[in-house]
Amino acid sequence: MRLRDLTVIAAVCGSGFALLLAWSVFGDEITDLVVPKPEETREELAAASRTLVYRLSSETPTRFAFTQPASLIRIISQPVIAPESWEERDNWTYGYRVTLKDAQGALIYNRDIFSLSLRPDKLLPYKRPVRIFRGKDKGLIALQDDAVLVSDPAASSIEISAIELGEGVQKIDVRTYERVSFIGSTALAAFRRRSPEEQANLAKANALPPEFLTNSERANLFTNRWRVLGPMGIDGRDYSVHVVYEGKAISDDGEEQ
Repeated sequence: MRLRDLTVIAAVCGSGFALLLAWSVFGDEITDLVVPKPEETREELAAASRTLVYRLSSETPTRFAFTQPASLIRIISQPVIAPESWEERDNWTYGYRVTLKDAQGALIYNRDIFSLSLRPDKLLPYKRPVRIFRGKDKGLIALQDDAVLVSDPAASSIEISAIELGEGVQKIDVRTYERVSFIGSTALAAFRRRSPEEQANLAKANALPPEFLTNSERANLFTNRWRVLGPMGIDGRDYSVHVVYEGKAISDDGEEQ
């Protein structure tokens, strides 16, 4: 047997031993990450999509930097509800503070935003998407709220912190967006750079699929889009990221609700 063959075998055996050792030490944690426990998966979803949300702290604000000075900022927030409160109530209140700063770090303004969130299944007959956590994330998700802020002068960064958790509210999760304006040929070029799946998603409100739209209609689909931002810093130190699964609930007989 050649030396090269021995080297390859040794490397494979070494990797296998390392994997076996890692599994023996961290097997439970790996299983929790890959396969959620049945009792922790509160609902089964059809065609679930995943969204990252960022949990607010009352002590340290979560900071976001815009790719360019922003005059319009969008914040989507959702309260995380304790299971016992979910059974007792159908609405919850919460509040968070927004701080906008310019490129030099000077304060533009502070604003406190308060929201009333409802329990999704109380809004029948209107059907709402179901949002849940899986794995070790706890709590139930009430309806989201959408706030659009105007900044004059344009802001370079935003800081968000929790200021009020109403009865039954455990945490507040947010997503932050900046307005990206595309005009004319720039909008059309941005649309064409998207994958077929993304183009279809942008055109889903139209009667025709994207391949049958005119260039003008395609450009209109990409005019004034919202772009989601990631926070500044290091996960676990400067911010806390969580995954929300969204889709349609599946009933006991296997049908989508």
